[in-house]
Amino acid sequence: MLRSFIAPLISLLWFGLPAGAVCVGDNLFNALAPEQQARLTADANAAPWAEGLVFGATKGAQQLTLIGTYHMPDDRVAGFLDTLTPALDGAKALLVEAGPEEQKTLKDAMSSDPDLTFITSGPTLPEQLSDADWQRLIKVAEEHGLPAVVAAKMKPALLAMMLAIPTCATPELAQGKGGVDMGLIAAAQARGLPIRAVEPWNTVFTLFDRIAPADSLDLLRAATAEADETPAAMATMSDLYFERKPRLIFEMSRLLATRAGESPELVDRQMQLTDTVLTAGRNHAWIPVIEAAAAEGPVVVAVGALHLSGKEGVLELLRADGWTITRKD
Repeated sequence: MLRSFIAPLISLLWFGLPAGAVCVGDNLFNALAPEQQARLTADANAAPWAEGLVFGATKGAQQLTLIGTYHMPDDRVAGFLDTLTPALDGAKALLVEAGPEEQKTLKDAMSSDPDLTFITSGPTLPEQLSDADWQRLIKVAEEHGLPAVVAAKMKPALLAMMLAIPTCATPELAQGKGGVDMGLIAAAQARGLPIRAVEPWNTVFTLFDRIAPADSLDLLRAATAEADETPAAMATMSDLYFERKPRLIFEMSRLLATRAGESPELVDRQMQLTDTVLTAGRNHAWIPVIEAAAAEGPVVVAVGALHLSGKEGVLELLRADGWTITRKD
């Protein structure tokens, strides 16, 4: 089912590995036949800016450094950060999806306002799902430390996002370890560099409200299926990220979903939903924020890696607005 790609995509849109890494598993891309690897690579490279994680952008005297981040912990993050943090030294600000203030506001709001997180009227999830789907959801939720009585009342799209995070990563996350974006935030704080968000703290809830109820349930079903394969899928996506091939993650995700038995039509719809709701619309909204910050001096922009590539990616939107883009890695 679609769980095999939801977690990795979320890791790049919001938020085999060496020994000691968070999620360990076989590299599923390397296991493909050479011709299949070539086809996926060609499909990925058809998108603008398919490869690369660090880019420079200039428009007149204005300067940007754009970094595609990975939101999950990984043993390779520290070494990668060593190559990124020098860009902060000459910057006037670091722009991220959610800075410390936004993260705190989000946490406080979810604690105080049940309407953000829970179904407060109408049928609960056991009433909306088949018994088989509900029993599968209970199993995965309990593996994530969520009792069935809590999961039953959660909004499906939000619950899907939470359950998509693999349990192999939750111990590190619980210890406060994060990915590339969190490392950059810590480095900026150490320098006293202002940290700004490219979007309001409640964007996630606004986006989820745009998803039709039936699609929300589909996302939830996808997030609870094929749980045993998630570590290998996450390990594969991590490898592709650190190989500087983020767009290939998108194509690999499509293959994993269809290979697991979903119809191509459903996979295409889910991929389009993910791209439209979580990526393209947000990218367009970020451009004025990024350009306003750049007008005040050099800025570092660090957002999920899949936000950079594609026809409606941040890089192509900036290029269309007169910026000259250069890959730096």
